[in-house]
Amino acid sequence: MGGAEFDDLWVVVPVYNEARVLAQTLTELTAQFPHVCVVDDASADQSGAIAEAFFDRGARLVSHPINLGQGAGLQTGFEYVLRDPAMARVVTFDADGQHLVSDAAAWPGGWATVSTWCWGRGSWGWRPTWAASSGPSCGWPWPTPISRPG
Repeated sequence: MGGAEFDDLWVVVPVYNEARVLAQTLTELTAQFPHVCVVDDASADQSGAIAEAFFDRGARLVSHPINLGQGAGLQTGFEYVLRDPAMARVVTFDADGQHLVSDAAAWPGGWATVSTWCWGRGSWGWRPTWAASSGPSCGWPWPTPISRPG
């Protein structure tokens, strides 16, 4: 699993019918990050079972009983990781393998200047809006690091 530099960081992965690629994504994520929250948005495939298989590697599964969309998946993931008092940072990550784990690992240190965040409603659901000039506007591009406010 990942090194001590990521002990206070969680990766939130919203999932909907990604069984085809989820095992590879979680293999790569759990090799780098010790804490991964997978939010299964009522997938009809084996996405939830695949995520459960990564429990011993630090992955935690939260499941929606009905499909609520990516924004709700992110919100559920944030609510879950905020329960960990040691959590100081969150990185969102797509389950479909389009992002590189090495990029996610590099961003939190590079965006250490981010000090505040708020929520704005947009066409892609709930998304972070950054106050720091070094980060993107409205959370783009994904994956998106978030620092705990305060």
